[in-house]
Amino acid sequence: MSIKPGEKLQTADAPAPSPGRSRFRYRAFGLAIHSDIPLAELEPDAAQRAEIDVLVRSAPDARLASPGPVAFEFSEDRQHLSWPTVGSFTILGRDVIEVNPAPDVRESVLSLPLLGPVMGLLLHLRGNLVLHASAIDVNGRGAVFLGDKGAGKSTTAGAFLAAGRRLLTDDVLAIQTHEAPFRILPAFPQLKLNGDAADALLLKNAVALPPPAENFPKRLQRLTGDFDHGEIPARAVYVLERGPEPAIHAMDATEALRSLMRFSFISRFPTRQMPGREATEFLRACASLAGAGQVRRLVAPDRLERLDELVRMVEADLTTPSGS
Repeated sequence: MSIKPGEKLQTADAPAPSPGRSRFRYRAFGLAIHSDIPLAELEPDAAQRAEIDVLVRSAPDARLASPGPVAFEFSEDRQHLSWPTVGSFTILGRDVIEVNPAPDVRESVLSLPLLGPVMGLLLHLRGNLVLHASAIDVNGRGAVFLGDKGAGKSTTAGAFLAAGRRLLTDDVLAIQTHEAPFRILPAFPQLKLNGDAADALLLKNAVALPPPAENFPKRLQRLTGDFDHGEIPARAVYVLERGPEPAIHAMDATEALRSLMRFSFISRFPTRQMPGREATEFLRACASLAGAGQVRRLVAPDRLERLDELVRMVEADLTTPSGS
């Protein structure tokens, strides 16, 4: 069945949508997502049964109309995240997100927290290891790029795209850790690049999108062509830092574990206490990945014109016994 981006599909067996709204059906992170609101970032899907439902059901909340602090409230079966002037989001269990939009908010703005922190938390609750990272498929080997804000995660991913590799995700990375080998769940075909990187890379199979909000700091690049949702083994995790010369350095298991925990999405919610089993599974996943020798430090060059050297270095590293 051929489906055009943004096409509305009626869903016979999904929960009742909000009055006056049609349902949209998408696939991301290996899941069928049905939504009351359009999510232009995601790929359309024909699945009849939703694994995640995005519902707009709440009455307007006057507290969302004026600026204020971001608010998080957590309980055993309900996770509430609120961004004043944007909206509030309530995760119910592991398969429902209720959205309460702020007055007059644009849907493109609403999707920023929904497909970022909210989806990241939900994917964690579903038992995945979720990292703040970008990832690329290099001949069936998944390369993951972690790092602080501004370290160059998206830029590094863009350099691999320019070399003909496949994007798996940008910003929210979900890894299935229930059985070996750990596998990356592809997200959706969009990349956020700063202006210099977007000008330098000039991706052939991408179109520039308008900014989702005023003064948005990055340029959105929508990849064209079919997006492959096939899972890929996570072969190497690279913790990025900036430097004059591209280089790859080994990390011991303790340092690797600290990096994985630091750049996990759950670390964004320090006030949320993980129940015992959830905490055990999270630590097990991080420790297994750290102890397998798959985490390394990657020095990304300060000069964008040297990114092709970085690409060649990483591709060679992925073919060595320790990176295979």
